[in-house]
Amino acid sequence: MAIHSQLWGDNGDMLSKIYTGTGALKSDVTRSGKMSFASMLGDATKSINRFYINNFQDKDRQEVIDILLVRIICSACAKIISFMSSI
Repeated sequence: MAIHSQLWGDNGDMLSKIYTGTGALKSDVTRSGKMSFASMLGDATKSINRFYINNFQDKDRQEVIDILLVRIICSACAKIISFMSSI
């Protein structure tokens, strides 16, 4: 069971880092089954980091994702499309 808990926690951390930029909250509980003061402090640190990333760093990354998925058209792309359609 310990190996499964460790792998499950590692998987959660990796998915969380991809999605939020930080490790998963409550990952120590997943691994050990216990919540300690150190793990609560770690979760608080991750939450503060998530707040900072979400409010100050994530906008550019989200814009790139939206452009790649063609959800929005960047201003340079709009100029190129406009130019190409006028030819």
